[in-house]
Order: sequence, then C-alpha cells, then structure tokens
Amino acid sequence: MNETGNSCLFLLQSSWHEALWTSGEKVWVSLKHFGCDRSTDHGEIRGRKMDEEASEGFKTSAFFDVKQSDKHSITLRSSKFGVTTKFMAPVKRFTKLHNKSITALDISSGGGLGVSASTDETLLLWDTATGTVRRTFTGHAGEVNCCKFFPSGVVVLSGGMDTQLKIWSTEDGSCARTLSGSHNASISCTEVVDRGRNIISCSNDGTARLWECGSATCISCITKHNSKINASSLTTVSSALCVPSTGDTMTTHQNDLEFETKDKVLITGSENGDLLGYDVANRTEVLSFKCRDSVNCCTFLNETTFAVGLQDGTILLMDILKPGQPLLSFKTLASAVLCLSQSRHSSHSLAFWASFADGRSSLFYVVNRNGDLSEKAESSQTYKLELQLQLELSGPDCDPVNCIVQSSDGFIYTASRDAVVRKYKVF
Repeated sequence: MNETGNSCLFLLQSSWHEALWTSGEKVWVSLKHFGCDRSTDHGEIRGRKMDEEASEGFKTSAFFDVKQSDKHSITLRSSKFGVTTKFMAPVKRFTKLHNKSITALDISSGGGLGVSASTDETLLLWDTATGTVRRTFTGHAGEVNCCKFFPSGVVVLSGGMDTQLKIWSTEDGSCARTLSGSHNASISCTEVVDRGRNIISCSNDGTARLWECGSATCISCITKHNSKINASSLTTVSSALCVPSTGDTMTTHQNDLEFETKDKVLITGSENGDLLGYDVANRTEVLSFKCRDSVNCCTFLNETTFAVGLQDGTILLMDILKPGQPLLSFKTLASAVLCLSQSRHSSHSLAFWASFADGRSSLFYVVNRNGDLSEKAESSQTYKLELQLQLELSGPDCDPVNCIVQSSDGFIYTASRDAVVRKYKVF
C-alpha cells in the first residue's frame, strides 16, 4: 500500500464570504501539519468592505497570505510551507426544501431538476435555478434513504426504511411501480443499469439485488455481505478487458427479464469494512478486500478505477484489475468520508469530490510524481500516485455534508445535516 497525503491543510471559517466583505470583520484561519511534530498554526484575516474583485488590502497572520479573492472565492497561500488552497462559497442556498437533515440528493441529466430525501420523511423534486418545489412524492412508509434520477431525467428511483423501492414520474408525481418483498431491512443505496429497465438495490440486510422494473420482479441476489451495505457503485467494463474472477467458471445468468447487464461490475461496501465486487451478468466475484473501517461510500472514476471512503477519514484508490491492495491510501483529518462523486469537468482523467462529517467538501486530483497519469490505472505499478487537494467548498459550520453531486452544466450541489442545499459554480 502506498501511504500518501498532503503535509499541510488549510482550514477556514465557513462564513468567510460574508464576514470579509464587512468592514472590520475577522475570519479565523488554521494550518494543520501532518507527518511532523509541528502544532497547528492559528491566524486570522481582517476583512474590509470591498465593492469589486481585489486581493490587496487584507491583513493576515504571518504564516500565510491571500493570493486572490472575490465575493465567491479566496485563495490562501503559505510560501513557508508550500501549500496553496482555493476556497469557494456557494452562489445559492436553498433553505426551504426540508426541515431536517438531507440524506440523499441527485441532479437530472439536463441539470434543471434536483431530487432530495430527508429524515423529515419527505422526497422532493425541485428547480435547481430557484429551489422551488415542483413535486412532493408520497408513498413511502417512513424515512426515504436514497433517490436517483434515471438517465432520461423524467423518472426518479427511491428506496426507504420500509424496504420498498419506488419509481416516480416527475411529470405528475405519480408512483409508476413499487418493488418490494425481497429485502427484509431498510434500502440503503441503488443503481440504475444503463437506461433503467433493470435496477440494483442494496440493503441493511446485507444483500444487493437485481430487479426488472416493468414487472417489478426481483431477478436475483447478486451478493450477500455479513453486515449492512452502506455504499455501491456500478461501472461498464469494455469487453477487451479481462476482469479477474475468483470463481471457477463464468456462467451467464441472463434471462428474459435481464437487460444490458453484460460487462457491468458492481462494487459494494459494508459496515464491517468488506468491499466486494461482482460481475453482474455472471454473478461472479471479481474483488474482495477487507478495509480497516466501515465503508461509507464509493464511486468509479473510470471503467476500472474507483475511490472508497471510510469512517475513519481514509480515502482508498482501487482498481478491479488489481484487487489485491489499494493503489494508494490518503488521510488528513480523522473525519468520516460521507460521499464521493466523480468530477465531470476536470482536465484530469482521475478527479473526484469528497464530503466529510466535519463539514468539508473537497476536490481531489490523482496525480503521478513521475509524469502524466494515464486514464487506466493498470500501469500504475510504474507510477508514484498521490492525491492533491485542489479546492475546498465552504458553507456548513461543522455540519456533516451527506451528499455532493456535480451536474452536467458544471454546478456542484451539496446537502448536509443543517437541511440546506448549497449550489456552487466552480468550472
């Protein structure tokens, strides 16, 4: 395992974008150090009223300076310790969607609609430009744990504590299908297979199941964990790649209810730290790894490489073609990783967003110290991989950020325990 990480990490007061533009306000700044005995540096920025973009005029503590700033971004630099971090403030805050913690969030393929679920037992469809609620989906008995758009953007999939999956129409709010009877515990996460004729559900009962939507039929149990499943991610692997299987044979289980599952690989992570990968069509295991803590989230970055977030704050980078050990392990603060999602607009082939239990949301690039990183990680043995922190999103004041999603039009959306959806313009 390649242990890697930044040597320093800037922390900035979450309300900096409000305080710095008011004359006389102060904002606290900390610089935490890793891998050495140096204690955290604490300082401040003294703001001033500003009517235009400017980075001059700030009074800062000795160990850093303000490299650039405007009303929605500020870049801090410490020449002494060789670290620079850009912080982004939200361009909009939607505060009237839910009354309690938001547990799930997704944005439609066109970027115009959002869907969110909350511990207040509501599932809402809303306009991403204004935050106006378009539909309230009612039918789950209890809390809704997960929600996801189908690729068409006009259908929503949800799963709840009532062990049911529901398929909703965004046009009239009706429930087109209810899929139930196979799970005996709460639904934790879901995956849509290609266009959505099949879906996959994961549950606190430890199973991941394949369904056919038209007939509401459970086709098969894909995998079984010894504890509840917290995370899943689905990828399509090109037929040219030979994904290793731990089984003796590769037998196709497809039937008349199964569509486009060929070359699909499902990764699932559980509360006891088990990370399993399965060839969906053949129902064969392609990866088994024991993590050192609970798996909270995972996401594919390309067809074979995926990131995993753990309860102890560790991010792992793994490859289904090299299932024996992680490509790298990264950790800064001991704050749980709650959500990971691929960055769609980065020039880097491997880039992702991560949100944490301490209120941070960060953009990371996977880089190679020896040169350019190829899109596929199978040649990574010749590379020295590391994660670089590129950007921090400000907003929640130590409230866990449960979801982070990037839309097709370049906006980033986060949802947290404080019941606020924040919208950022980064790219």
